[in-house]
Amino acid sequence: MTTPLDMALARLEDIPDHELLQVAEQLQKDFQEANQRWGRCKAEMIKRAAATEASVIDGGDILCQIEWSKDYDWDVATIASEAPQYTSWTEERVIPAEQKVKDTRGLNLYIKKLGNTDKAIRLLSARRVVEKNPRFIFMHPISGED
Repeated sequence: MTTPLDMALARLEDIPDHELLQVAEQLQKDFQEANQRWGRCKAEMIKRAAATEASVIDGGDILCQIEWSKDYDWDVATIASEAPQYTSWTEERVIPAEQKVKDTRGLNLYIKKLGNTDKAIRLLSARRVVEKNPRFIFMHPISGED
């Protein structure tokens, strides 16, 4: 669908000065309105991305969201004494077996279920989050590309 504004822009050199000024003023108003809408939308996108614990870089009209995959490194001695059901042993080969956390997801849910107790605090202190393998997502509203 072609609007009168599109037709006017297609023949800029043919329109009189007063109409060209009206077109320019309308474009300026449209730009300001679109810029305000983009600002509100960008703020919401940043808020939602930050809620997922992703890092967000604001580059004006381009946003970059960085998501990290997480891995956990546990103090196994603490876990073995506080929540032994989440530990197991590696198979013994030439070297002696070592104790390891067997169900990280289950252990994290168990800690969450414990709430704000001393045991939960000790278990959380035994956990170290390792962020790795960043994934970059670029959001650009003009081109519609992700």
